[in-house]
Amino acid sequence: MKHNLLTTSEHASALATFLDQTEGPSMWMDVKEWLIVASGIGSVTLDTRQFDDNIGWCRFADEFMEARDRLLQDYVTELTRFTYCWAALECAVDAIDPPSAPRRGKINSACCYITENSQSANGVCYYTELLYDFRQRLVECREQRVLCRFDSPSFVSINSQALYVIYRVRNQFAHAELTLPLPDSNNKPRSPYIPLVQLASRLTLMSIQHLVGAAHKKYAHTWEATLEDGEEVEHEFHAFLNTLHVKREYSQNRRLL
Repeated sequence: MKHNLLTTSEHASALATFLDQTEGPSMWMDVKEWLIVASGIGSVTLDTRQFDDNIGWCRFADEFMEARDRLLQDYVTELTRFTYCWAALECAVDAIDPPSAPRRGKINSACCYITENSQSANGVCYYTELLYDFRQRLVECREQRVLCRFDSPSFVSINSQALYVIYRVRNQFAHAELTLPLPDSNNKPRSPYIPLVQLASRLTLMSIQHLVGAAHKKYAHTWEATLEDGEEVEHEFHAFLNTLHVKREYSQNRRLL
């Protein structure tokens, strides 16, 4: 499945382009700006050893700290990307201003809005598969406080399940309750937390797609896009929205402007 998808950065960029060319783009302007930042993040530089006077005294300790820094750099990079994806989602909720849900809270209202206005038969491509993968990663990371969110209230549907669950991940990060990963027993910089956060970013982008689709649920017209070579192409609005993160024949050489 992964080879069929754009990278998360490309996904954010494609979604920003889609919103920019959507009818009434001013509604999504702030969302687009946050997505552009998310798409531009390459890596974050991190060096926890630069002020450590104990470096050089123990080879095994040095190897552990070096592996930990490589792991943390990847982790911090993914958390940074996730933060900007989440900011875009919050802007999308603000733009829609959904009615209050049975339970108070902005994200609860967004979940209820998706549930009441999205069509499960025409959902975002690969969303359910990635939601399953995300749950498996949570099991692997033993994040029971997040896993319990899958036991969700009635106003949360499959299409809003990711948003409802990932909200807990976002809160754990914001309140310093999310685990900082450590290298494995062989001092290799590997951890299930890296793909966990990567999936959180991907599913957050897909949740924005669900919100946009719900906001335009009665919009059945074709959507026109301009390719880099100037060619105009037409797609049904929801069909394009639900598959914009999937590689197309022109994805490498004929990206959307």
